[in-house]
Amino acid sequence: MKEIKECKRILIVGDSGRGKSTMADFLSKRLNLKHQDLDDFFWEKKFTMKREKSEQLKMVRDFLKEKNEWIIEGTTRDMASICMGDADVIIYMWFENLLDQLICISKRSYQKKENFWPFFDLCFTTILKRYKLGKGNKGKPSVKELISEYSEKTISLSTWEDINKFKESLG
Repeated sequence: MKEIKECKRILIVGDSGRGKSTMADFLSKRLNLKHQDLDDFFWEKKFTMKREKSEQLKMVRDFLKEKNEWIIEGTTRDMASICMGDADVIIYMWFENLLDQLICISKRSYQKKENFWPFFDLCFTTILKRYKLGKGNKGKPSVKELISEYSEKTISLSTWEDINKFKESLG
């Protein structure tokens, strides 16, 4: 695997509430690379109106054709999977424990003063994804399954200690 400081295309994927956006901001400043959030492709109007799936995927493909250097982060499996082959490194941020994840989502929602229903929806969706339940999750591969073929270029961060050590390694 390339040294992270040499990477020009970094994909950050994983669980909701794990700190992907914070990591992307950190790496963007440290490595002087532009940060792109998959939510920008997903939402036509942030957290209100979704784009059609075909439009989302086209936007991601067009972005990858136009940009040679990037940090992309997000949880949307369909869009993230398009980026995996092009990425120099994939950073996989995940929670070992569902309860820890729900606590982090709760803290983030409280700090951002989010309304109850979007918070509740995210928690509910998180549980459905974790256990592959619900209409949109049955039979769909998890992020962990999607990145399995890219293990040689994947960094897995599952604890706060892992995350802090990774950041410290960049100076």
